[in-house]
Amino acid sequence: MSKRSILIIATALVAALSFVSMAGALTPGGRSATAGTGTPTATPCPTPKVPDTYHGSGCGTPTPSPTSVRLPPMLTIDFTANGEHDEITVNRGQLVTLTLTYHNDDHRGITIDDTIEWSGSGLGWGHCYISPGSSCSGSIIVSADNVGTMTATARITASVETCGLCPMLSLERTVTIYVVALMGDFNCNGSVNSIDATLILQLAAGLIHPFDCARAGDVNQDGSTDAIDSVLILQHEAGLLPSLPP
Repeated sequence: MSKRSILIIATALVAALSFVSMAGALTPGGRSATAGTGTPTATPCPTPKVPDTYHGSGCGTPTPSPTSVRLPPMLTIDFTANGEHDEITVNRGQLVTLTLTYHNDDHRGITIDDTIEWSGSGLGWGHCYISPGSSCSGSIIVSADNVGTMTATARITASVETCGLCPMLSLERTVTIYVVALMGDFNCNGSVNSIDATLILQLAAGLIHPFDCARAGDVNQDGSTDAIDSVLILQHEAGLLPSLPP
């Protein structure tokens, strides 16, 4: 056999072996098959046994459907004493009106049970149902009989109709009431006159420290004791004002 014939036969054998090797790499059953090629075998996925309000996702953990999501009720609460939300100053014996108002912004009705405490003593209130988008309010009148600091606290619990997954709402609002013996009696001597007006000016100038009855000096109840209060007291003493605020 000539050298040329041997070269032709060798070339043909190399080509044949290369073809067989490539075919093995592309065959799923071949030794050189690439991982992940071919058709995967389906794994059975058991149907999750969950409530109707939930649905399964593949073989994973069941996911809550939108119908099972519950939002807290949208409830607005306003609690005031004589129209003030945080604190007020009143004369001893003055009547104080406590007003509690709710507004329901939820699309469901809300039922409320509430109580009001007046310096630790419970006051009656009641039971209120608020339809969607409406309000409910009421007032209690009490007397500020004792000089000192009083508190009025409203406590409520609310529930939403047709909402078994909604949490109960528990809310509280407090207003502080400072009761003074006599409005304008800055020095606590039982009368209101020019001496109180002078002492208030001295306090505003930083010349003296507040007395125990200092809150009585804020006669216009703007949150500060200053020259305006002094002028109001002088006008009252002169007969220009029949009474001091409130």
